[in-house]
Amino acid sequence: MRRSRRGASAIEFALCLPVVVALLTGILDWGAYLSAMHEAQSAAREGVRLGAATDQDEDPVTLAENRVADRLAEAGVKGSGVATLSGLSPDQVMTVTVSGSYSPFVGLVPVPSTVNGAMTMRMEDQP
Repeated sequence: MRRSRRGASAIEFALCLPVVVALLTGILDWGAYLSAMHEAQSAAREGVRLGAATDQDEDPVTLAENRVADRLAEAGVKGSGVATLSGLSPDQVMTVTVSGSYSPFVGLVPVPSTVNGAMTMRMEDQP
């Protein structure tokens, strides 16, 4: 009787193992993807804040784009940011859009291949 029970346990383990492995790799891949999305959004927020608080004479667009590039490099995300100024004084705003690529660690579970972030803020120094 005991021998047949050990065989049943082995079969149950063999049936459950692929499901558990798929769940764990999915958690790993999606967790890393959501972390990369968070980093892209944080980079956009930091870039737009720096650009919006900078005087117009100091080229806020370039400063914002450089801050985004630095922030993404610190986080290990492959991507870039584009900063634009729009509107007329006193309602001029800066928008920073970040886009990058993402490759999953394992790849057993489908995960998006791009990360994006965007932020808009009113310029403090109006021309």
